[in-house]
Amino acid sequence: MSDLVLVTGGAGYVGASLVEQLRANDRPVRVFDVFLHGQDGVGARLGELGAELQEGDIRDEAARRAALEGVDAI
Repeated sequence: MSDLVLVTGGAGYVGASLVEQLRANDRPVRVFDVFLHGQDGVGARLGELGAELQEGDIRDEAARRAALEGVDAI
């Protein structure tokens, strides 16, 4: 399956676990997170797993639109 999955808050506790599970099943994943609380290490680990990282705030319409581009599931 090659549908791109967007995980909002993907560097948070629950989001990162979800991203890890999706990547373990070879699902392409885009992480959309503001990285407000210093989750740079988490983001780096998710990037190493092959997740695409996109920094942005879900309240920002332009960032949200960019994050949604090409996404098949949220």
